[in-house]
Amino acid sequence: NISYTLSKASDVEILLLDELGRSVQVSSQKNLAAGEHSSKINISGLAGGVYYVRLVAGEVVETKSIIIH
Repeated sequence: NISYTLSKASDVEILLLDELGRSVQVSSQKNLAAGEHSSKINISGLAGGVYYVRLVAGEVVETKSIIIH
């Protein structure tokens, strides 16, 4: 699960990227209200290693690394 807080209502896109920055999975949600939210990322079928989760919400972009075993 990826948890995040929106300071204002916006469309949200969550991208799962491999070590080379290639998109592995994309999830989009429209018109989310301000406040706390969470989204599930499906990691089944992915090789173990380092991946990056990029959250794009309006003008805000955040990227965090995760390790899949």
